[in-house]
Amino acid sequence: MKDNFRRTILLLFAMLPMHNSFAVPANSIGMVDIIQGEVYAISATGERRQLSSNAPIYVGDSIETENGAVVLVMADGTQFDIYDNSRLRINAYQFQEQNSDHAEYTIENGQVDYFSGDMEQRDNEVAFITPHQVIKPQATGLGTEIRFYSLPDGTVTGYVAAGKVEVERNNDGGSVSANEGQFFIVEQNTTAQGENENEYVTTVTQDQNAFVSQIQSTSLPSNMTMPQGTTQVSNTTQQEDENTNVIIGGGLATTASPQ
Repeated sequence: MKDNFRRTILLLFAMLPMHNSFAVPANSIGMVDIIQGEVYAISATGERRQLSSNAPIYVGDSIETENGAVVLVMADGTQFDIYDNSRLRINAYQFQEQNSDHAEYTIENGQVDYFSGDMEQRDNEVAFITPHQVIKPQATGLGTEIRFYSLPDGTVTGYVAAGKVEVERNNDGGSVSANEGQFFIVEQNTTAQGENENEYVTTVTQDQNAFVSQIQSTSLPSNMTMPQGTTQVSNTTQQEDENTNVIIGGGLATTASPQ
């Protein structure tokens, strides 16, 4: 039953066009583009409201799916596909087509796909804040697409389907870059001692097995789907294995769930 539900909502995601700057309700920063199942917004003051199609989104909202899924479109055209049992918080957002425009998000739980909009292409700062690193998509002129996983141990790891990201470490300010087709893996440094014993390190790799191993070691929730081997097809990155077909690119995020 749940697999059929997920197929339905992800096929709905697949039919969506990518957006440039987007008309949103007055005083809001974004809106619900498509929705399935139960999805809520929790405001910065704790007010909880159930979302419906075209519902406005505001700074400070945490978008939480409960056996549902939702596509959000921000004022600059940024798109988020938020899968079931996931949560995205919008910490800050300003889009006025100025150099000071910026956005800051936190992926608090589950699986979220990010598709960049005008803000990133204007080289404004877009940042995803996590307990151990800050993830910043980089303007390339071609757009950035990232599949994020927020794991039960609090780490956020992911796959860069298009574009480039910079992953900055919170502990020392160092950074690594992940490019199209690469995974960024965040793990605790088990060899560190003393004041560094809680240090986390970020590894960038194209080794899907290393990525899957890291995900599975943290008890990946059953609602998540993982990219498997990659093949470049035109402007779309396609991942395939015998049970799962995932396409992320050109505005698509479609999944056939494993049996």
